[in-house]
Amino acid sequence: MKKLLQILALLLLPLLASATHQVSGYITFRHMHGLTYQVTIVNYTNGDPLNGVNCHIDADRDTMRIWYGDGTSDLLYRSNGSLDQANIPGGQTVCDCRKVNIYTNSPDGITGGHTFPGDGSYHMWMDDQNRMANIMNIANQGSVSVDFYLFTTINITPASTDSISSPVTLYSNSFSQSAIHIDPPVCDTACIGECYSYNLGAYSTDGDSISYSIGNCMVTAGTEPVNYGSVAPAYFIPSGVTVNPQTGTLLWCNPQTAGIYNFSIRLVSYKKVLVSGGIGIQSYPIDTIDAELEIIVDGSCDAIPPKITGPDTCVVAGTLLNMKYYAKGFDVDQMTMSATGQPFSFNPSATFKSTPAAKLDSGMFSWQTNCSDVRNNPYTVTVKATDVGSGGGNGFSLSSYFTSNIRVIAPAPTNLAAKVQGNSVVLHWNPSICVQTSGYNIYRAIGCVKFVPSPCQTGAPSSLGYVLIGTTSGLNDTTFTDNNVIPGINYSYLVVAAYPQPDGSLSIASNDTCVLIRRNLPLLTNVSVDNTSLNADTIFIRWTRPLTTSGNLDTTVYPPPYKYKLWRAIGMNNPNINVPIDSVVTPFFGTTGIDSTFKDVGLNTAALSYRYKLSFYYNTNTPIGSTSAPASSIYLTAKPANRVVHLSWASNVPWTDSTFNIYRRAPGATGFSFLTSVPGSVHAYTDSLLANLKSYCYYVESKSFYADPTIMHPLFDSSEVQCTEPKDTVPPCAPKLVVMAQCNTFQDSLIWNNPDHFCPGIYNDILEYKIYFSPLTTGDMVLLKTVTNVNDTTFVNVNLSSVAGCYAVTAVDSFGNESALNTICVDNCPQYTLPNVFTPNGDDKNDLFTPILPFRYIKSVDMNIYNRWGQLMFHTIDPMINWDGKDQTTHGECPDGVYYYICTVNEIRVTGVKPITLKGFIEIIR
Repeated sequence: MKKLLQILALLLLPLLASATHQVSGYITFRHMHGLTYQVTIVNYTNGDPLNGVNCHIDADRDTMRIWYGDGTSDLLYRSNGSLDQANIPGGQTVCDCRKVNIYTNSPDGITGGHTFPGDGSYHMWMDDQNRMANIMNIANQGSVSVDFYLFTTINITPASTDSISSPVTLYSNSFSQSAIHIDPPVCDTACIGECYSYNLGAYSTDGDSISYSIGNCMVTAGTEPVNYGSVAPAYFIPSGVTVNPQTGTLLWCNPQTAGIYNFSIRLVSYKKVLVSGGIGIQSYPIDTIDAELEIIVDGSCDAIPPKITGPDTCVVAGTLLNMKYYAKGFDVDQMTMSATGQPFSFNPSATFKSTPAAKLDSGMFSWQTNCSDVRNNPYTVTVKATDVGSGGGNGFSLSSYFTSNIRVIAPAPTNLAAKVQGNSVVLHWNPSICVQTSGYNIYRAIGCVKFVPSPCQTGAPSSLGYVLIGTTSGLNDTTFTDNNVIPGINYSYLVVAAYPQPDGSLSIASNDTCVLIRRNLPLLTNVSVDNTSLNADTIFIRWTRPLTTSGNLDTTVYPPPYKYKLWRAIGMNNPNINVPIDSVVTPFFGTTGIDSTFKDVGLNTAALSYRYKLSFYYNTNTPIGSTSAPASSIYLTAKPANRVVHLSWASNVPWTDSTFNIYRRAPGATGFSFLTSVPGSVHAYTDSLLANLKSYCYYVESKSFYADPTIMHPLFDSSEVQCTEPKDTVPPCAPKLVVMAQCNTFQDSLIWNNPDHFCPGIYNDILEYKIYFSPLTTGDMVLLKTVTNVNDTTFVNVNLSSVAGCYAVTAVDSFGNESALNTICVDNCPQYTLPNVFTPNGDDKNDLFTPILPFRYIKSVDMNIYNRWGQLMFHTIDPMINWDGKDQTTHGECPDGVYYYICTVNEIRVTGVKPITLKGFIEIIR
């Protein structure tokens, strides 16, 4: 591919030698069908004059080659502008010396296009050797010799079902003669010392999220772009340039030097997709676009860009939205306003009306929304205010931008009604007016909440206790039965319309409807631990009778005699409550003195929680409905730690806990005392500043109520008693260790600090330190030394053959808890140097070729010495070498001269023995 580009460059070289042509642009794509996409290059060039200005047009392009990133390319033809004598479109002028050129592989968006071979990530790019000259932020203004490179990346995945399109602007999908981009990335002027802004006005037709960042203008064709930062000439971003990651507005405050600048705004789109396998909704990056733009800093203008303000808002689908924007200019020139965004592409489209005026202008955005506009992500509308002719008399203008976010939300389901039928609640509501509704979510809260949504609020607020209890499927599935209700309790219901995944928009909530469940069954009112004594514990159970008033138990339909049967299960969430423990029969419902309490004995409440329910019968053995709502005892857990006890408790009851009271029996006390209270929503408490190894006992009492005011309240229930002794079970913080390898003295020095001095929550009870060592990073740490003086925080490991190794110092507290093993490794600094000459002449001076002493931390070597013909003269694995200058095979003296060696040196390292290779020359002088 690169060779092809080089040949192409050679063919075009005579045409491009002095060209100054490419200014800015970007590449977009649009899904057509299957794996086929329409790809478009939007390209701004030094072009035709608008007011008679000499534009110095050195090159123009009727075609542009696109590389698709799959090993193929196409020659795209310009498709916009007036036709010349050869019937070839010539592009469209957007301002003096700037025109836009549209190159596409499918001008009609229906035929042609490019078909990718399958799922994958494809880096599409174009390259042109004719970048504009004298770009200030390309070093030495060498831009005319730098390629103009644009790219976009498309990620085709099964999750996105292949049907993805890049963010669009007006020119991304419109090629008519009259289509003039209101925000071309050219034509605007920046003034020295003033803030300049620009916005592409991009949006996703599919409602995908877009993030923006400042990028590097790119250079060098190929499948992987190269930044100017890695090749000359260097590209740089001037100080003060930022891009808003949400709106995409580029802001450059206080430009200092006049001239032409290039910048790149990087757009990354993220699509929500529904992933199978229980993963759910995920957000995938589907494309990356680098849009290059031109900014001209005018050194002669002294104008201030206009200021523009506008709102963010939400609108219920079907509502006409009107939003007003205001712009204020600072000179006498006329000011205009314009707007862009996806709502302008709809049919009927949104409108924007503005009357040009001097200094002050306002614009009105109007949009008649409908149900098809509903989505989670907001629509963006970018409004541009321009002081026409304020750019120092050069025909350019100063502009400012404001981007509004508009959420279109679905209307609420209407006329929600709830009716109690037996021991169930039947809900019904009207179908949504939006036919896109895929179903409904049903939410319930305990109590009469009377929720009213605030503006723009969708769904049901969990903060008010609403829980999703069911769904229906389809627009007209508008009935739901709640069978999981408890007599004597008020319930609030909401219904929310849901839109198809992966968008998954939720509507405004319906009206809140509240019902009280009738009491035709007995209700448990107490499950309280009376006594905690191993295997002799007792739990007190109380219940209230059904009501015989209108709408409750009908004694003519369900005649006496009546029977209550009490059941028990182990565990507060055990659904299999199948052990009957009591049965009470009464011949008449209103008979007084019938026992409605029971004491369950012989239990082990310290180790187990228990759950109870009641069955109710008429005619002695015929059940009435289902059983009562189960209720469990409160189960308390006490976990000791250093001078504290952590309490936590749980229960499963049909009533509402308003408060928990905590009682404690201190060491040596004969009874319990009130300690503190916590709200009913809290199920934990830490008792602190206690004495270690002393026994503390606790129980928790709940204060509760039913929503039905006719039921006795408040209700009080107690947990079992739990006793424990605080003990330090938390390891201290690890000491902060520094290890210094001292190669020359063959020792390692360790310094650490006492964690009591820096680690919060430690009670200054460090007893000793333990020093661990391993010679290798992969070895087991072995106890090297124990230091019992906590003020002694240094250690020197001496007389080492190798300073390489890994150390850890742990702290041990008075309870025997040892801190974590944080390992610090140090390495050897091997030294092995060879001389380049020796004199084996028998004078006992320098007669042997040896390493320069001392060498250190070398396990072995593999030395081979060759003559100039490549014949091996000597070999050894002895680190001292000790070559006497003789041929190891013939034992004859080697003649004076230069010999070549290759020596593999096996260094002792903390990661093990590591070889390095030394190569050099040895000269024998006799």
